Amino acid sequence: MVEELTKGNSFYTDENYQAALKHYNNALAEIFLKRSLCNTKLNNFEDALHDATQSIALDPKNPKAYLRKGICSFETEDYETALESFEKASSLDPENSTYSSWARKCEAELKARGKDPSVKPKPPATTTTTTTTSTTTTKTPAPASSSSSSSSNNNNNNSKPHIPFVPPPPSTHASAPQIIATPSSASQIRHEWYQNNTHVFVSIFAKGVKKDQLNVDISEESLSVNIKLISGKEYVLDLELCDSVEVPQCTYEILSTKIEIKLKKTRQVKWDTLESTVPKEEKDKDGKKPNIRPWDAPTETKPAQKNWEKIVTESAGTEGLDDRDPQAKFWQDLFADASEEERRAIMKSYTESGGTVLNMNWGEVKKEKTKIYPPEGMEARSYSE
Repeated sequence: MVEELTKGNSFYTDENYQAALKHYNNALAEIFLKRSLCNTKLNNFEDALHDATQSIALDPKNPKAYLRKGICSFETEDYETALESFEKASSLDPENSTYSSWARKCEAELKARGKDPSVKPKPPATTTTTTTTSTTTTKTPAPASSSSSSSSNNNNNNSKPHIPFVPPPPSTHASAPQIIATPSSASQIRHEWYQNNTHVFVSIFAKGVKKDQLNVDISEESLSVNIKLISGKEYVLDLELCDSVEVPQCTYEILSTKIEIKLKKTRQVKWDTLESTVPKEEKDKDGKKPNIRPWDAPTETKPAQKNWEKIVTESAGTEGLDDRDPQAKFWQDLFADASEEERRAIMKSYTESGGTVLNMNWGEVKKEKTKIYPPEGMEARSYSE
């Protein structure tokens, strides 16, 4: 992505705009692909699908873009589009078995719904435009003053008919929310949670839930969610929370693919679990809450700091230290007396500059990539040149 952008800038500077546009499009296609992946991780499948489609438009030969589109379509239960995308990705990269594996999943889902995976959806008919054009051409009256002129005009009209502008059909991204249906079974609904130092977020993945189907009850130490399903059954999530929350500052939002619940913590602590593991009667008796700890408490033991002096001594030996190779001695002495940030600055500046710069100031080095300063009379070039 960075390389394509750099090439685009170079061609733009040289006023070769056609070549610059090509590399800018390649960089943009990669950006859309990365953003699609991020949206997928956040379960924003509609946005992820839109980004994958944009990436395909810019780079139609990238199998990874079709994989992203297929996964997003699969998550939104558009299995026909998903299967078509995976088959296209497999045709572009036949050696990758991931695409065929996803295609088999789509075929299984289609068969479970009584559909034939081999039958592809028919493209929309386009006869309306042709008929309208033909009618318009036929009804054009010919001038009565000159028959030869009339014949010439009619021939020109028949060879180059006027085609009216037809707006493109709405994209899948825009129309997706209209086809989402509420799940018919509670087993199709799942929930996840995450937290920061002030809030706990609970996501319930149920598509197309209306306001009148949902009941959310939040109390100081419990959360209850009830969803009426189209089958007449109900989905119930009833949790005794790990710690107390501030009810007036708790909110929830109904989205097209999920219900997002935001719980405000009463104190800045880290919850190990969403649901309390202590029986209510015991908690009321002695107030034990074993599944919370201070927010900044470490989750695991940090590795001990390396003793660089010991490493240098052990590698070179305690005797004959000054008899070491001069270059090895230089690096060992330099690292032995340097702080952690200075060592980091040394490695970053030295590697990024191709061995031409050695900077121990981390405050300067961390801001940008270290430039290459070749010796006098020499020129720095990349391996690709």
